[in-house]
Amino acid sequence: MIVDVLRYIIIGILLLSIENSAGKYLDVLGIRPDLLLIFTISTSIRRGRNHGLLVGFFSGLAQDMTSLGFLGIYALSKSSLGFWLGRWVEERDQLIRTWLWMVIIFFCVVVQGIWQGLFVIQSPDIGFMEFLFKSILPIAVYTGVLGGVWALIPMSTKRWKQVKTNSGRWL
Repeated sequence: MIVDVLRYIIIGILLLSIENSAGKYLDVLGIRPDLLLIFTISTSIRRGRNHGLLVGFFSGLAQDMTSLGFLGIYALSKSSLGFWLGRWVEERDQLIRTWLWMVIIFFCVVVQGIWQGLFVIQSPDIGFMEFLFKSILPIAVYTGVLGGVWALIPMSTKRWKQVKTNSGRWL
């Protein structure tokens, strides 16, 4: 358990530092992927709702501390997405294929973007549809593609070993 917590902390700090310092190298047309959301989704799918909730909360809180937005928006959105996604996967107890990872990540980024947009976008100059098509959907596509790449990286969890030995297929 302590090893898992330390692993989550190290991965979270690494991803946060990549997002904040080396994020300009991941920048495509002014769009940066949300690496901590990919990590939260990955943890929720592989370890369940409780791990997804905790990783989502603390990664969102760390992202709140480094951003200039409202404190708690990222923590609330990431923890709720981590919990509900983990619960959904636990109820179905099925394998998640790489294409489904990309769809799940796309959906989660859209939900998180809309949730944050309700609090952040207070300007009458930008409408919801413009915000959706110019900001949320491009980030969702880019983060979904990177999430598919993340899904192909083998993790050393019990579920991964079980999937690899029993079915021989990728998640």
